[in-house]
Amino acid sequence: MNACPNCNYQKTEPFFHLKNSPILQNILLATESEARGVEKIDVDFEYCPNCHFVFNPKFDESSVNYTEIYDNNQMGSPEYTNYIDGLTDRIVADCSLNSDSKILEIGCGNGYFLSKIKEKSSSKFVRGYDPTYNGQHQMSEFINKSYFQPEAGETFEWIALRHALEGMLNYDGVLTGILASMHRKTKLYLEIVNLDYIIKQKDLSLLYYECARYYSLRSLQQMLSKYNLEIQQVYSLFNDNYLGVFASKRPDVRDLAEVRTKLKETVPNYNKVVIWGIAGRAISTMAHFGWEPEVVQYGVDIDRNKQGKHIPVTGQLIVSPEEAVNFQPQLVIVANANYLTEIKQHFDRGTKFLTLDGVLH
Repeated sequence: MNACPNCNYQKTEPFFHLKNSPILQNILLATESEARGVEKIDVDFEYCPNCHFVFNPKFDESSVNYTEIYDNNQMGSPEYTNYIDGLTDRIVADCSLNSDSKILEIGCGNGYFLSKIKEKSSSKFVRGYDPTYNGQHQMSEFINKSYFQPEAGETFEWIALRHALEGMLNYDGVLTGILASMHRKTKLYLEIVNLDYIIKQKDLSLLYYECARYYSLRSLQQMLSKYNLEIQQVYSLFNDNYLGVFASKRPDVRDLAEVRTKLKETVPNYNKVVIWGIAGRAISTMAHFGWEPEVVQYGVDIDRNKQGKHIPVTGQLIVSPEEAVNFQPQLVIVANANYLTEIKQHFDRGTKFLTLDGVLH
């Protein structure tokens, strides 16, 4: 029995005894004698019932050396290429990746996945890291044949780490580097073997020595929480074999104070201001900041039953969208950012829009 390396639970249980696992799965040999003589090892996997996690307590990271002869290429299969193409379509759409997005993949292998993300997002800034990369898919200009090292002060909108976390005992350096490369809106995409699939389907083929750790969503969140990261979205992938997980930095309570300062400083800089969408959010915000009609002249709402009435506490008259347009405000405070696009359609390019996260649009 070994303590769980993920949550430190002391009562782990035997999970599976694996015989004759090669140190690295995806190295093929030139001769039969070389193949038969390859180094192999037995593995006793342990299970942690506390965080739903499987690990190899005897895994030695120094024994695993990924070089150019390591080849996990599956692109010869139309089924697999269709899967990757569909996945990259979905990611680009869900993450709103575009030509201005700065994109990073760590452990990018032969570069195919990264090449598809680049193609479909039209990003002008794409970077990958992998010591096994060997010039495939016309990505040599974008991929470093090395392990990832963050550049001071450089951040990305989207960072991927696919099927690499499982083989890391000492992941602290990588995750610390990733954190240094994230800003508050960065999306971190992790792709892992799905422990629940292995257990449910009794699929022993996914157990091998070089995978030191097998995560469930519960154990992955346990690990990410140590780095102030939280899971935002989950994909079930490749018939549940894998999980695709999006994580981001957990909001800092200090962010609230920063947003308050931004709003407090921004609004008085404009002479003609309205707030659009008069419900709980707008009323609370107006009362909190004490924005009298000298600062914010009108409230705006499409609901005719609200028009002609006044905002509690601060007293502004609530007008129709047409009256707001005729007023020609310099700044429109958008009380609910879900309606930003709809509201912007009423005004010309000279109008600024302020959402309650403190961002000007």
